[in-house]
Amino acid sequence: MMKLLTVYCLLVIILLNYSEGFIFSKLKGKIKEFFSKKRKIPQEGEFVRESELYYPGMNRQLLEIIGQMWEQYYECLNISHTTIGPHRSVMPEAVMVFEGGSVKFGSKVCVSPAEAEDPDEVTWMHHTKSMNSTQPVQFGEHTLVSPEDKMLHLYNLQQTDSGQFLCKMGNAVTASYFLHVVNDSEPIVNVYPDTAPRNKPHRRPPKIVNELNLEVFSNWEPWSACSQCNEVGKRVRFGMCTVKLIDEDAVNNEGYNSTTTSITIDDTQENIDDQMNKSIEILKLFKKGIPCRSPLLPEKLRNLPQISGRQSEIITGFCKSSCPESEVFEIRDEKGNIIERANNSAGIYSTLQGVPSIPPDVQRVSLYEDTTSNRITIKCPGNLNSDTPVLWQAGDKYINPMLILQQSKGRIYMDGLNHLIINKPRVADSNIYSHTGNRNGTPSYVGRQVKFIISPAALQKDGE
Repeated sequence: MMKLLTVYCLLVIILLNYSEGFIFSKLKGKIKEFFSKKRKIPQEGEFVRESELYYPGMNRQLLEIIGQMWEQYYECLNISHTTIGPHRSVMPEAVMVFEGGSVKFGSKVCVSPAEAEDPDEVTWMHHTKSMNSTQPVQFGEHTLVSPEDKMLHLYNLQQTDSGQFLCKMGNAVTASYFLHVVNDSEPIVNVYPDTAPRNKPHRRPPKIVNELNLEVFSNWEPWSACSQCNEVGKRVRFGMCTVKLIDEDAVNNEGYNSTTTSITIDDTQENIDDQMNKSIEILKLFKKGIPCRSPLLPEKLRNLPQISGRQSEIITGFCKSSCPESEVFEIRDEKGNIIERANNSAGIYSTLQGVPSIPPDVQRVSLYEDTTSNRITIKCPGNLNSDTPVLWQAGDKYINPMLILQQSKGRIYMDGLNHLIINKPRVADSNIYSHTGNRNGTPSYVGRQVKFIISPAALQKDGE
């Protein structure tokens, strides 16, 4: 029997921008559709094909499907080829997230039908400062991958999570995501919609640094999920201060102005131009920009007054969304009659479902302060693995942000990051503060508490 050989090209692909997401989804969807179809099981003595992608035979339907898959693959490649620009470079992304927040990284990669035998085989890799080399991401309570699109979900981020992330699918590799997790040092201001009164701070328009062809702007993330369902809740949206190159081809040494830099007067104009030119080079790679306080951004650019003086922004809005339907497990007899129902959403399970997974352990933190402190910030350890705004509870009472701000005359309030701020703490402020969320319209404990104890300054000194 003649041995058939199939020759095909394997290409290592690059990270796609958002305009390519639709093509990627179509391609991956077509591949999933192909492999989800039931195939005829060969009988004894029949020739077993290695793959119908390689040997479609005379099946016209298969030939048409495979042709569409290759067309979409090459369309994906063409878009990728266009996005890399004249410098023939891939497009990494720089992402900044507040400590305790979350982020999602998409596995946007073009996969050829020749590599599609296992389209779900995605490996996420990362490299942090504490690592000597790039290693596979370890999945756990706060690190998950969605089974549908293999998107990486990172929750409850800490500064130690900062680093480089990339994904691999067969021979296809994406460009990197560079994650930087920041604490309260990132300057942030609450802003209001354009319809708000003029005396309220509004969103700042982009700032153009003409001398360097730079644009400094707020890179707005999508709205978070609503904090309530079937009733009015709130949602938040962050706008990270970001800087990007407007027109990289127009940037040259002659266009720089030393008055916008922090270089000393002893430097020559030639040195100023050369140093600033090297600083701007990195922006040619990060076409979507780099956060203003990211360590990726050279210090000479971070120190420009147009960049260092701009704050990140956060806006809060009202919302109302429908509650998700309850997950109900049903058992029916041969006639279709229901003989058992278990509302899984209410925590009720059937014995036929087996033992449900154990919820995460309660995370508790104890804080001790005295009345000499000027200001205390209470953060909850962990989150709901969601970007939904959360509720604070003191003891057995829920904290209404507007009410507590009014009753305390501004002494106690919640900031845009869901931190509880207490100015000039008192002994009466001691309590157990719980971080609670909203599931299916019902507030629920999530097992994360802060035991906060404030003692008089005199007692604190006696105990030293």
